[in-house]
Amino acid sequence: GGLDARKLRQQWAQIDAVQERHPELRILKGQEVDILEDGSLDMDDETLNELDIVLVAIHSSFDLPASAQTERLLRALSHPAVHIWAHPLARRLGKRDEIKVDLDAVLHCALENGVAVEHNAHPQRLDLSDVHLLKARELGLEVAIGTDAHAVDQLDLIRYGVEQARRAWLTKKDILNAMPLKRLLKWLAG
Repeated sequence: GGLDARKLRQQWAQIDAVQERHPELRILKGQEVDILEDGSLDMDDETLNELDIVLVAIHSSFDLPASAQTERLLRALSHPAVHIWAHPLARRLGKRDEIKVDLDAVLHCALENGVAVEHNAHPQRLDLSDVHLLKARELGLEVAIGTDAHAVDQLDLIRYGVEQARRAWLTKKDILNAMPLKRLLKWLAG
């Protein structure tokens, strides 16, 4: 039930209007895009290339064998428009286990393609775990802390992500969304 390209462009018009009224802010146009079972993305390339930031995530086919899930992610993270791999292992604590995947291979693919990993701070996710975050840091991957907020009052969940990142010995310099704006925009363009 997400946005298709037409609805997304309507949203962009609203963003442009707000940006025009508030030039003191920099509003990025972003989208979390579904990784389909074959590793393709659920949005056309033209639209993806017009976004400032593209996150990709698995929202279905959680029970694929590890080899198929790995191939799926390798294909998705190799797409040139992708910036961040969101809620990477798709776990929901107490409800759904992590997907089975060769995490080393996928993290190396993310590194090779300049894709950051998200640490989803929602207490039902905490995905990646502190152990996996430490591995990402050791590889030199950028980490973005996200709240998975679906309402304004859920933005406070960021504190759980910060705590988890601290357990993994991450510091401000390891966190993508703690970068100064100029550095972030350069990273997104790179």
